[in-house]
Amino acid sequence: HKVEDLLDKNYEDELDNSREIASVTVEVLAKMGTKRAAGKGGFIDSVVGLFEVTYGELLQNIKPWQEPSPKLSETVKEIIPGTPENL
Repeated sequence: HKVEDLLDKNYEDELDNSREIASVTVEVLAKMGTKRAAGKGGFIDSVVGLFEVTYGELLQNIKPWQEPSPKLSETVKEIIPGTPENL
């Protein structure tokens, strides 16, 4: 799905909870420099700049998924005195 579809208030996506997401594709569109030489307007500088922005804004803060800690069972809660109800 495209971002425009997901942002549209009238759009409804049918969720299938029996499947897991296998991959996500992120596309970044930007104008590239046309000059061969380095410097402002150069192709290499535009690629390096785009990489730095993409990494800094999208990728730097991504962390691998970590399974939540297991919860105490009801029988263990009864054995331990003073165990809070919400554990």
